[in-house]
Parts: sequence; structure tokens; C-alpha cells
Amino acid sequence: MSAATAPKAVFKQLFNEVEPMPVVTVQMWSGRTTEQKRRLVAAITDAMVEHAACKPDHLHVIIQDVPKDSWGRAGRLGIENEPDTH
Repeated sequence: MSAATAPKAVFKQLFNEVEPMPVVTVQMWSGRTTEQKRRLVAAITDAMVEHAACKPDHLHVIIQDVPKDSWGRAGRLGIENEPDTH
């Protein structure tokens, strides 16, 4: 084994990985149902398989639900951009 291939071979041996494991992270306001998230994960997986040559078993999709009071845009919190219902 040459010095150039040694690090890659050691990595594969240590982590037992032969394929890259891409990660897609989606950050969105809280409130989607489990079914909506299920469909989103399926659609992202399909898109990554088609457009990025990923294998579905190697792809990770992480959904981060963020409360509107923890998300700011244009200098205002998400809760401040909701229509007034009073």
C-alpha cells in the first residue's frame, strides 16, 4: 500500500464506510405534521438520488423544527410577523 492510499484505506477500515453519507438539513418553523415530514424526507431522498447520485440508504435527512419565537428575519421574530388575530 502506498503512502498516498494508506489514509483512505485506514479510514475505510476504521469507519467501515465505502460510500459517502451525505446529510441534508432542513430548518423550518415548527408545526408540520409527521406525515408532512415523511413526505418531505421522501421527496428530498428522491431528488438526491436523481440529481446527486446518492444511494437512498446512505442519505441522512435531518429536520430541525424551530419555534417562531427563536427565528428572526428582517430584524423581527417570526411571531411578530404573524397576522394580528385580535
